[in-house]
Amino acid sequence: MTLKAILFDWDGTLVDSWGVIVESFQKAQEEMGQEVWSYEKSRRILGKSLRDQFPIIFGDDWEKARDVYYRHFNEIHLEKTTLIDGAQELVDYLYNKDVFVALVSNKTGKYLRQEVEKMGWEKYFSAVVGATDAPYDKPKPDPMYLALKDTDFIVDDSVWYVGDSVIDMETAHNIGCEAVRVKAPGMELPSQDPVFKAKYILQSLREFIELPEVKSL
Repeated sequence: MTLKAILFDWDGTLVDSWGVIVESFQKAQEEMGQEVWSYEKSRRILGKSLRDQFPIIFGDDWEKARDVYYRHFNEIHLEKTTLIDGAQELVDYLYNKDVFVALVSNKTGKYLRQEVEKMGWEKYFSAVVGATDAPYDKPKPDPMYLALKDTDFIVDDSVWYVGDSVIDMETAHNIGCEAVRVKAPGMELPSQDPVFKAKYILQSLREFIELPEVKSL
């Protein structure tokens, strides 16, 4: 089997941005008069797109909370979002290989593309798809199909989705591609999910480059 496409999650997979996300979320909780969750609790629960997650947490006031979140997020995300160790080497390695590479994230598309541009990474991805770009966000398969829309690929085990969360593994399951899970910064190595299984579970992005399917590209 030759890999035809590798799609990546963004936050916690290629960039270390959870500090930004949690800080902005805590500001929203504080201004909305909610008990402010710890970093650990926020990191454990958050992961859906904002339009899916905030109504669950903030109820009818979720749009007010969204505005607070983005006001703070806009002030810090470009400055504080950093590359995960091995990410630059990985995208450089894949750049000249005969494989389709794209981003599919639950970060709102506008902000995702701002961060990709800030990193100078536009050339590495054939598609960059974030939350609200498709009718539904991950774990629905819609954003994956959007990323692949200009290809003629049949989605099978020659298409991989690489992410750090169970939502990413569920997304891969829902579209029918292979899932690869990597450990996010500051987190324990994840165990195999009993339902949404990963082909590989990796300590780092450097391990990804060493996978036989990747080395043979």
